[in-house]
Order: sequence, then structure tokens, then C-alpha cells
Amino acid sequence: MGPQMYFWPALGSLLLATGLSGLVGLERQLRHKNAGIRTIALVGFGACLFTISGKYGFETGFGRGADMSRIAAQVVSGVGFLGAGLIFVHKDSVRGLTTAASIWVSAAIGVACGAGLEAIALAGTGVYFVLTFLLPPVIKYLPDGSENRAVTVDYIEHKGMLRKILFSATNLGYEAQILSSRRIPETSPKQVRVAFRFSGRRNLDDLVSDIGSIPGVETVLIEPLEEID
Repeated sequence: MGPQMYFWPALGSLLLATGLSGLVGLERQLRHKNAGIRTIALVGFGACLFTISGKYGFETGFGRGADMSRIAAQVVSGVGFLGAGLIFVHKDSVRGLTTAASIWVSAAIGVACGAGLEAIALAGTGVYFVLTFLLPPVIKYLPDGSENRAVTVDYIEHKGMLRKILFSATNLGYEAQILSSRRIPETSPKQVRVAFRFSGRRNLDDLVSDIGSIPGVETVLIEPLEEID
């Protein structure tokens, strides 16, 4: 098979991989995440291009007998480093996990397109949107024991800090109850520890992440109610 015979199928695979990965990136961009359409579309495009190069570009009968698993393995390894760069820990909360996973998925979509598995790539993109749009509302109603847990927040004593924390909770749909409040001795600058009980939603992860991003908040911990003094 000469180059002119596989050019158009390869180009179609590249365009499909770019388009599907771009849809994944659009979902991330609409949620105002670090990696958006351009970044994730490039990942899918690059993964597809690597796969096509491994499939057609070496002296193995233009793909016949080529070990495609090696290409896929290297793509997964390389994209893992890119995804890791999007994950960071901020005041005891971890961010960027879903975006890193989205980049990983877009690479898989690109590999599938490059390998000629267009139907699998389309199905995989559909599953991605089911997981990101339809699953989160269901998860909110699953019991996770939040009603038996408290959120303890240590923050630098400053006028308006408690109001910012309560506003953050209200903005995310929680109702807040203050269980205890005290100054933390021997801290400089002075810090305050407040224990809250939040209700209205099951999962506290979004709230912990949001509170942790408030300037002046030092730590945010989820603890069993019985451990609150």
C-alpha cells in the first residue's frame, strides 16, 4: 500500500480524533478548568498521529505485523506526565484530577481513531459525557455519611473571614451550623478554629475545595462529629 492509499483514511482519523477530543476539551472549558479545548484537542490529535505513524510509517509492510501495543503504551506513559502537571494540592484539598483524567481519555480516543476503531472512539466519547454530565447529579444523592461528619476550618483571624466561609457554603447549596469556635493558642498570626456541620447536599468534597481556596484559610479537614471538641 503506497502513501497515497492511506493518506485519506489517516486524515479522516486525525480529524475525528481532534473533533472528539475537542468536545472533551469543551466540557472542561465550560467548567473553567485549566485545560480547555485547545490543550485536550491537541492531546487527542497527537495521540492519533503517533498511532498512525506506528501503523503506517515503519518498514513492516505499512502496518502489517506492526506491534501497535507499543505505540499505545508509550502514548499512555507520556500523557500521564502531562496529566500529572494538572494535579495539585492546595491546603489539604486535591484539584485537577478530573481534568487530568480527561486528558488521559482524550489520548485514548486519539489512539482508537488512529488504530481504525472509529466506532469505539465515538462510543468512548459518549461514555465520557455520561460520566461527566449525568453521573454527578446521581452521586449527590448517594449516602456518604456527610450528615455524621463535621468540617473543621483553621483560618487567620481577620474580620470577615467567617462571612466568606459561610457565603462559600451557601453559594454551593449548603446550610451551615457552627458547632464550635475557638482561638488556636501560640499561633502567629493568630488563628481561629471553627467546626461546621453542613447539610443540604451529600458530598462535601466541592465545599472543602472551595473553602480551601479562600485567602487566609490554612487548613480544611473533614472529621467525624464525635471527634469535635
